[in-house]
Amino acid sequence: MLLNYVSEEKNKMNMYTKILNDAQLTKNFKISEMECHCGCESVILHPDGILLLQKIRDEFKKPIEVCSNYRCYSHNINIGGSPVSFHLQGMAWDIKVQGVDPLTVGRYAKDIGFHGVGVYTHNGQRFTHVDIREKPVYWLDGVGLNNLIRVTGL
Repeated sequence: MLLNYVSEEKNKMNMYTKILNDAQLTKNFKISEMECHCGCESVILHPDGILLLQKIRDEFKKPIEVCSNYRCYSHNINIGGSPVSFHLQGMAWDIKVQGVDPLTVGRYAKDIGFHGVGVYTHNGQRFTHVDIREKPVYWLDGVGLNNLIRVTGL
């Protein structure tokens, strides 16, 4: 009897989680797009970052693929993420804007207020990392700020 009750309550919670995760955050983003990619359906997100992502979407008028966003602790370990990653706090996103060069996305992201901007264009990777850390940090393919400004003008 108790086991049936627990099973029914778990099914209800799963249903509520699915309903909540399908909720629209902005014109173009749902909560489900911000879930951890391991399948655990957990999500933490910072509203300022979501609003800035929407600005990128509006500027380029192209779909954004969110390659990495919030990560639960287990998933972050499994993919070799930094133990202090902003992804763990729901404050970072790795994105691809369809048909737009990652460097162009990075420049715009910096201009609208993302303080962490990394542009990845090597070894088959073509994406832009954006985050809302406090102190500005910019990089290109893992190389720091001075080289990025000199090479790209970011």
